[in-house]
Amino acid sequence: MESYDLVIIGSGAGLNLMNTGLQRGMKVALVEETKIGGTCLTRGCIPSKILVHPADLIREAEHAKKVGLHFKLEKIDWSSIAKRMWEQIDESKQMEKGISNIPNVKLYKGIGEFTGEYEMEVKSISGNKSLGKFIGDRFVLASGARPFIPNIEGIEDVGYVTTFNFRYRLQSIFSSMSILQVEHHIRIPLYLLRRLHMFTILRVIFSHSIYIQLPIPR
Repeated sequence: MESYDLVIIGSGAGLNLMNTGLQRGMKVALVEETKIGGTCLTRGCIPSKILVHPADLIREAEHAKKVGLHFKLEKIDWSSIAKRMWEQIDESKQMEKGISNIPNVKLYKGIGEFTGEYEMEVKSISGNKSLGKFIGDRFVLASGARPFIPNIEGIEDVGYVTTFNFRYRLQSIFSSMSILQVEHHIRIPLYLLRRLHMFTILRVIFSHSIYIQLPIPR
């Protein structure tokens, strides 16, 4: 059975740990279910900033009239904006290729399961195929978190967008949207949320914040 000095589950912050381990002469196993780079590169920080940047430019143009400059927005080319975002996300492919060529690193693309003390098996996403079994001296769980979907009646019927499925749901610009943010220190009973005519849950992030997308009255 293969043996590693360091086993890392998750390729977001886990990549920093991988580099540290290599600098110390360790043999490293990296386990990743999806794209290399974690939430920041593939679903969070960078993709969201790419989407926000065009909106910032529009807002700057609107403010320019204060200094005597007048601009007119002719068109929003969503396909170009989305393409730019996907090109950035797809850099994870080059990262994966690079990691595969690093000595003393083995990349397992699948889901890790502990099978015993200091033992792990990595299976395919479907769970039907074993991609390898190994033992490790140290295990680091750097897999991050998943969006929490609140138990609100009807939510599955209307659909919602999270950091995990936004890439498939954002096929075009929303015609209208409002966001209700519920922070952990604002105590709004869930029955009030249930009474709202929800269009979709836009996003649920990890710090107990709930973002709900609603139709804007016309």
